[in-house]
Amino acid sequence: AYTASGWSTPVQVSIDGQRPTRDGTSACLAGDCTVHVVYVAPYDAHDEVWYNWADVTYDSEPPTVEITCIESGEVVSRATEFEITWNASDNNAVAAVKIEFSEEGEDFTVVSEGEDNDGTYTWNVPDVDTEQARLKISAEDYTGNETTTVSDTFIIRDTSPPVVTLLSPNGGER
Repeated sequence: AYTASGWSTPVQVSIDGQRPTRDGTSACLAGDCTVHVVYVAPYDAHDEVWYNWADVTYDSEPPTVEITCIESGEVVSRATEFEITWNASDNNAVAAVKIEFSEEGEDFTVVSEGEDNDGTYTWNVPDVDTEQARLKISAEDYTGNETTTVSDTFIIRDTSPPVVTLLSPNGGER
């Protein structure tokens, strides 16, 4: 995928004998890795033709991503909040992160997508008991390259201590 950077200041051009199409845009990628754009825009009851260019780089390198919050066999309390953490990087920039969850380790449902790559997400853990839970995190860069990683299995269960009520003696016995 290509990324354009360093756009020039648009320059108005005149094309004698040509009848430009309103709101039309034409772009081409030159052999020198420069994109050239010619576009037409309406202005004060007439059309103007503009030219712009930018350097273009080809990016085929996907981001890297690792899950840093969960170990194999770790126990997470159900129906609580849990901090999902990750490290993602790219040779340019990570555009978005998608987080998914699987209760049985195979079929994943989206927890959140379009997340900023800030390395943390507060997850509302579902109220389920499972020993096969997994997280999947995908990182995508601005050119569409994507990498996905899946956690080892972890456990979700009720970890709250039991409540004990003393019925007898009730305070009046000797």
